[in-house]
Amino acid sequence: MVEGMSDQRPPEPPDPDQPGPDDGDALPPPPHHEGVPPPPSRPLPPGGEAHLPPPLPPPGGGASYPYPSYPSGPQNPGRVSEYSPTEAIGYGWSKFKDDFLSFLALALLAVVATAVINFIGSRASGGASVVGMTQEGGIAFEPVALVFQILSNIVGVLFMAALVRGAFDATDGNQVSLGAMFTRWDKVQVLLAALVVSVLTTIGLLLLVIPGIIVIFLTWYTTYFVVDRGQDALTAIKSSVVFTGQNLGPVLLYALLGFLCLVAGLLACFVGVFVALPVVVIGAAYTFRRLHDQPVS
Repeated sequence: MVEGMSDQRPPEPPDPDQPGPDDGDALPPPPHHEGVPPPPSRPLPPGGEAHLPPPLPPPGGGASYPYPSYPSGPQNPGRVSEYSPTEAIGYGWSKFKDDFLSFLALALLAVVATAVINFIGSRASGGASVVGMTQEGGIAFEPVALVFQILSNIVGVLFMAALVRGAFDATDGNQVSLGAMFTRWDKVQVLLAALVVSVLTTIGLLLLVIPGIIVIFLTWYTTYFVVDRGQDALTAIKSSVVFTGQNLGPVLLYALLGFLCLVAGLLACFVGVFVALPVVVIGAAYTFRRLHDQPVS
């Protein structure tokens, strides 16, 4: 044999029973020699042990209606310049025409429910008002009339919140139906928010009227925050104040335009309110979305 070739043998063929690089396992790293940097490790092929961890479940085990999460703080000022109150009214009218049967059914149901409660209350109290005058010139208080007045107010608040729910469904491109309007919002928080706002408004009206008007304006979007974001009553009131304060000009202009639309509806033999009110509420939901830099349908 030739010197120096006695220890060299031809490479043996690979064993078919041994796992190869395509069998789902990574190749073992080559032996590391001192002074030589190790080669980079190869990633495991599909089917190996490398995988992403499963997504975490939602906090609290999930909810029946996943309220969207939005960033807090000032909104994008660039979107404010693109917003137009007249465009919001036009959008409200367009969406109302698309689902006018559902919105009119809600309005008629609200009128009937309120009329029935007021009729029963009038019969139960003998036609007396909550506060009246006695024959001696004193002040008379009728508790039965007060109870039915409170019931009438509760019905009005709930139907208004249902209208807000329908307005958000319209702006989000969801199906609008009478039954769906009464779902996916907390009735208790809506009533609590209405109670707190009513007390604050009454106090403000007693203080030379103007503070009461300011309270009404700043808390206008309270129900919208409860219905759309699932906030509690106090948080929704604070969010409404912050939202209107950060977008004072656009919201004020829309409020004035919406007020004129409601006045026009009242002048149209009151029947126009059944159209004007849904249009204004849908436009307000559109305003809510646009000034929060969120998409609309």
